[in-house]
Amino acid sequence: MEDYPLFRRVLRIGTSNIIGQLASFLGVIAYANVTTPAVLGRYFLLISLVNILGSLATAGVSSNIPRELPRALNPGIPFGSALAITSVQTTAIIIVLPAFSSTIRHLIGIGILPIQLILLPTIFALVGGDLLRGEKRAPLSEKIEAMTKLAIYTCGIVLYFTGHGPFFSFMAGYGASRVLQIVAIAVAAETQPVIPSVGDIWSFFTRSKYLYLSRISNLGFEWIDTLFIGFFLGSAAVAAYEIVWRITSVSNILTNATVADIYPRLSTGVEKITRQQYDILVEGAYFYSITPIIPAMPGAFLLGADMLGIIYGGSYRYAWIALTILFLGRFAFSISSISNTILFSLDLDHFASQIDVITLLINLVLDLTLIPILGISGAALGIAITYFLSCIAKTYLVYDSHVTKPPTKRMLFSSMSAIIMGAAVETIRIFLPIRNIFNLIAIISFGILLYSTILVRLDRQLWQDIMQS
Repeated sequence: MEDYPLFRRVLRIGTSNIIGQLASFLGVIAYANVTTPAVLGRYFLLISLVNILGSLATAGVSSNIPRELPRALNPGIPFGSALAITSVQTTAIIIVLPAFSSTIRHLIGIGILPIQLILLPTIFALVGGDLLRGEKRAPLSEKIEAMTKLAIYTCGIVLYFTGHGPFFSFMAGYGASRVLQIVAIAVAAETQPVIPSVGDIWSFFTRSKYLYLSRISNLGFEWIDTLFIGFFLGSAAVAAYEIVWRITSVSNILTNATVADIYPRLSTGVEKITRQQYDILVEGAYFYSITPIIPAMPGAFLLGADMLGIIYGGSYRYAWIALTILFLGRFAFSISSISNTILFSLDLDHFASQIDVITLLINLVLDLTLIPILGISGAALGIAITYFLSCIAKTYLVYDSHVTKPPTKRMLFSSMSAIIMGAAVETIRIFLPIRNIFNLIAIISFGILLYSTILVRLDRQLWQDIMQS
């Protein structure tokens, strides 16, 4: 354990994450303003498919790398095993993919060759990111990911303004940036793969078996929703849903940073740290992961429609309901992610995987039921319900297996701060209607500043962590 607090480590990782989320946020705004919702929806369908296939290719392997590397005497062996398994799984996907070419062409309007070309760098970029996290260099991994997101949208816009079509520009920008990401990871990585024996590969595979179920089931929480929306509602609805999805993902900045930090630390063995260190780490992880989400929920309810209309265009205003519901889901997702990480690090991934499979099936049923009736709001509601069920089950397992005091008092401080912020923002809206981007930025900045000031005043531990950092 390093002698500086979790807050400082999370802040280092989260800063890069903020840059990446900002690049993605501004990039989607640029894309939405240079093309139609239908074309943008096709691009998001393409990326959803690539991410589904990438997750299948790295299923089990990618999640296990940050756990196995800190434990291994020679980290090159588990890394080599991970690459071998990923290569086999990738080859299987490449062979099977042509069988779905007609379906892909119907949904996205392209053949399978472009998908294969951008799929390969995406897969090995995923593995490379987990390699750096396994080396306990999560800040560097997040920096590279942030620069990749910046490159994706920059390349896409540059290609568009040099005369290429919008869909080709966006797709080529994505693929080229993933290649650059792999190069950056290869230069930065300290661990070199070692050619593993068959026994090494099999051992790594068996230790990853429950992570396969968890990784595959998580597809339903991220990208399968997008495909269902495309099937039932069309590509324009996909564009609206993906926009609100990316807006809400900003609230999980500290969640992603916290998971990246605590996973390899706890994986080295809970018995190597004191009970007090464990309690501080876990309690802080839960608290910091949800801190940005709590004020975002009332903020989306009050400002969502205006924000979508001003930034993305009037055709997206209707998505404010889905935006608000997704923020509620993000709250549960954040707690569930921390609980999931703790269960993985305690080698209780078989329990977590069982929960993931059950909630995946529930999410699929909810999608099929709610999307045709409620549209993208139905998809948001379905995933929010699923996240809450997963959150309850996994957090119960954490406290049942390794009892830790929940940060209820600190969560209450956050809630009180968010309520005061929401009341103040609504009061200002009465006297200062939001008519342009400058009004919007001013009122959002005021809300963030007010929430942060009140929270720091109420939560002495947060103030101490800030001072120590």
